[in-house]
Amino acid sequence: MSTMELNDRDNIQNFINACDDMIKGKFIMADSKISKILESIAVNEELYNLINDFLRGYNFQREYEKALNECDNGIYQTPEDIKKIIAFVMCLFVEVDHYRIRFYDFISRFFRNAGAGNEYAEFVKCMLTPFKEGVVAQFNSANYSIETMNIHNDVKSVENDIYMQLSNQLKLFKNEVNLAKKISAKKKEEINIYLSGCIEAVGYKNKKLFSALITALDKEVRNEKVLRTSYNSLTSLFLKLYD
Repeated sequence: MSTMELNDRDNIQNFINACDDMIKGKFIMADSKISKILESIAVNEELYNLINDFLRGYNFQREYEKALNECDNGIYQTPEDIKKIIAFVMCLFVEVDHYRIRFYDFISRFFRNAGAGNEYAEFVKCMLTPFKEGVVAQFNSANYSIETMNIHNDVKSVENDIYMQLSNQLKLFKNEVNLAKKISAKKKEEINIYLSGCIEAVGYKNKKLFSALITALDKEVRNEKVLRTSYNSLTSLFLKLYD
């Protein structure tokens, strides 16, 4: 059984556990639980690719503003299409994790009809639970079931797993850069040039090239506070290649 396949099997369960932890939890710890859900996705290549497919062509800003208008008019309803729920919640979590949307403000506005004190429970019922169940169902239907996943005898090295995680986190980081409202279009273009090079270097498992590019990238993101947390996580993962 390959190390990557073992990790994917474990990490889909990690995703389920992270969602369940938030479902059973309280609003006060929501931000940290959102971060754990995103982390469980980032380290699982199959799960990441599955969700990323739902994000292709999805305009979160447009859908979010449309939903806000519906909320203000008292007519908002969560989408019936499970793939749209998955895309919306995934983008929402990224925004919350990077402090571009305050989670409390979101549930207070979107689920105010539930009554004071019931907003979080309504969010869990209408968004989080369908998100979790939808992702797991789509994962299984795409032949990624943790029970039926093909098992190979080749064993992947720890280094290969780190490269896989780096690739996923770089792609997530690139999405975050493009969604950041406070970063100019010119700055985004400059950052994306280095990110594309980093992704290519990781694909070739070229440690020296990646090291040079990440040093150059550091100069571009150093003063961008909205990116700092994710960037630090990225560099910490890279340093594991030298453990």
